Amino acid sequence: PKVVILSSENFSAVNLNSFIEFLKKYLILFSSVKVIVYLRRQDLLIESSYKQAMKMQFFYRFSEVNKQNKNYLNFPYFLSEWKKLTQLIIPRIYDKKLFPDGNVILDFLSILGIDYPPEKARIEVNPSLSHISALVLREINEKFELPKELHRKVVQYLLEQDKVNKHPLKSFFTLEERLSFLERYRESNERLFREYFNSENRFVLSEEEIEFYREQDEILKDKERLERDIRER
Repeated sequence: PKVVILSSENFSAVNLNSFIEFLKKYLILFSSVKVIVYLRRQDLLIESSYKQAMKMQFFYRFSEVNKQNKNYLNFPYFLSEWKKLTQLIIPRIYDKKLFPDGNVILDFLSILGIDYPPEKARIEVNPSLSHISALVLREINEKFELPKELHRKVVQYLLEQDKVNKHPLKSFFTLEERLSFLERYRESNERLFREYFNSENRFVLSEEEIEFYREQDEILKDKERLERDIRER
């Protein structure tokens, strides 16, 4: 084959040293090896990862995640590890507004020079829970050890509820926590954008986002309402 694609979200979590040594044994057959990596702003990545963890039947609280420092969130360090495999590192910013037709699949294939019909790329795999449904699922996961099949049905039910019963909660962080969290990675983000994008740090909150998350603070402060909404769902 002219092109072989290995793709997995788990590449960010594996022991990179051993994994890269493993890959070297096989990728030596190819004339060039490219690493394409999508980088999401750290606060958004952590919130998305938390919702995914709840779908996988974890039940720790988001405040526990907020306190952690993860190597893979230090993006220049993460990319430097991949350079042990190849110098052809192609980082992309994960932002649907930047993708053709808003589709990450089309963006990924375009880097490889592969044309693909947009209508075939409109697939929904592993849809995200809303913030409120993730909190509901955390409560369920903590109280009940559901069999996998029943857990999947609960997740599906919550996804259906998300479509018909919209909830205003769109954040797990308070604005202050979000700003503090991003500050941890400010220097590494500045280096990332300087070295790979020849630009200033773009992983910062816009004025519109600051105003939006300030409004979210009011929702987060109303803990009685949140608890009631969680129980109702």
